[in-house]
Amino acid sequence: MVLMYFSTRNSKMNESIKYHSVTGKDNDQFVGIKMIDGVLNVYCPETYRLPNEEKSKKKEVYKLLRILTIIGKKYPDISLIDRGRKDKLYNAFESNIWLIEDFLSHGVFHIREKVHSTDGRGKIDWKRTLAQLPLVSNQNIVYEKLINYNTFQIDSVITDIYKYCLTISSDIVGWLFGFHYETKVTSFLSQGYMVSIINTALANTYLDAKKQLYHHLLNILEGVQDNQMRFRTFEVGVSSFHVIWEIMIDAVFGNVADKSAYYPNSVFEDTQKRSHKMPSLRPDTIIDLPDKFTIIDAKYYRYSSTIDWRDLPDSTSVHKQVLYADYLKRKLDVINQVDSVFLLPMDKVRSNIFVNFNFIGRFKTLETSISENDYTVYVILVDTHYICQLYINSETEAAQDLLDYIASFKNQISKS
Repeated sequence: MVLMYFSTRNSKMNESIKYHSVTGKDNDQFVGIKMIDGVLNVYCPETYRLPNEEKSKKKEVYKLLRILTIIGKKYPDISLIDRGRKDKLYNAFESNIWLIEDFLSHGVFHIREKVHSTDGRGKIDWKRTLAQLPLVSNQNIVYEKLINYNTFQIDSVITDIYKYCLTISSDIVGWLFGFHYETKVTSFLSQGYMVSIINTALANTYLDAKKQLYHHLLNILEGVQDNQMRFRTFEVGVSSFHVIWEIMIDAVFGNVADKSAYYPNSVFEDTQKRSHKMPSLRPDTIIDLPDKFTIIDAKYYRYSSTIDWRDLPDSTSVHKQVLYADYLKRKLDVINQVDSVFLLPMDKVRSNIFVNFNFIGRFKTLETSISENDYTVYVILVDTHYICQLYINSETEAAQDLLDYIASFKNQISKS
């Protein structure tokens, strides 16, 4: 058993936040946050636009971290966190944010107890009153006593645990909210005992709001059991943003969840005529509409920052897109229009574009037996902030905006 005293060590966190623009080059790919010896380092993709004003900047960082934690929980293999601690840390980080938002909305959590009386003070508890044996007088039903109740706030160990978890949340993510909280807990409580108390409370409540609170408290307690996520060194993020980019592009624009029917396959036949199916090629995103197919390859490349053709997709990627189009035409007997597109990131403000899409050119494969429309692959820059906003809002209507844009520049090309 230990005496827990908590004193926030990052009350001057704003002064020690370091922002890094991540290029995606070797040794510069991590996106997220790292606390290193009390100094907070924030790593954002170079095309993820941050305002100059500190409060607005933190809001955008918060949005990015929300995306990373949501995707990190769905796709655990992309996390840098050690596999054994990964789930606890992601859950704890998300719960830290939730608890601060809960505190800012409702204040410190307290157990409230109803005290019943018959002195006429407080609200009438009709259920208990009507459960009494009534009297009959002049053919009227009369209840001799009205049962009243008053609600009183009582201090409890759960309140202390709430304050403890809130202090931890303040230490870890309070900087995002400009929030500082510290408390002194005088009870002798071990980490295991606190977890046991919350588990017992969770098992004995039927209220959804309390269940939600208790689950978040458990996440926070379990996330700091090794004491590494507090004050010292921790990190929450992904090893590379390109996977996040692919996932967001598919969620925002794609309308085909099961793409297995669109996988071009190959088979190896050995000298004994035995066949071995090889791994399939898999398109990132497909938009399947009655009159057209659009195949999207999401590439988190640096072209918008460097304007260097070497930061464009290579010939291997181009030929994969051609193969997908050919497969749709030949194998699936798709007679509709098939468009192939690369989507690369940009910061539209820094690029002086001020629109969310920017067509910059097209690849054309010269040696092919299929039609010209099928071996043209268009390259479009799309604003990273725009994609993140669509993803966080679960926007599902954005595909038509992209398709309209593709149709507009194709129309201009045909006239030129």
